[in-house]
Amino acid sequence: YMPHDSIGRFIYKIEKYFGMDKASKIAKFQSNCDKGFGEFCFKLGEIARRDKNLFIAENYYQLACRYGNTGSCRKHEKALEARLDFEKDLRRKKTRLIAKCDGGEYGSCATLSYVEQYFGNHQEAQKIDSMACEMGYPASCLSLSKIYFDNGNFIEAEKLKRKAQNLFGLKSTVIEKINGPDLPSH
Repeated sequence: YMPHDSIGRFIYKIEKYFGMDKASKIAKFQSNCDKGFGEFCFKLGEIARRDKNLFIAENYYQLACRYGNTGSCRKHEKALEARLDFEKDLRRKKTRLIAKCDGGEYGSCATLSYVEQYFGNHQEAQKIDSMACEMGYPASCLSLSKIYFDNGNFIEAEKLKRKAQNLFGLKSTVIEKINGPDLPSH
């Protein structure tokens, strides 16, 4: 089970990687932040920033600022500025990536897929990853594998994962040690 909202996913990841102690601490912080205590929103922003979840951090800083935690206002401003600069740079690169991908540079296709994914164009990203995987780019095959896995298509996910492992140049004996015996083909 993976929650669909970003806060839920954030807490889910914390529980998974750091255990319930940190998760219960975050739940307590969240509860107090929900009640309007800015210092707890600020603490959540700091945790998110340390975990490289910058968009979530930016939102917690904004909330903390609104609730009167003045130190958060500057942090929010800096986080927002950094994100907007990053997105501006991505938009600028996108045009070049499209031309290169159309020209058959599959590394550019994989990067273009990331850009599309970042801006929420998931279907376009999947289409580009599919093309790049067919062109032999293993990272795109793994990206597709994750999409299939998340949607419950485990057999297709496994096939794509193994294709990526082959494309990375792993020997079949290594692949079998990682995954177990090969899947039967129909």
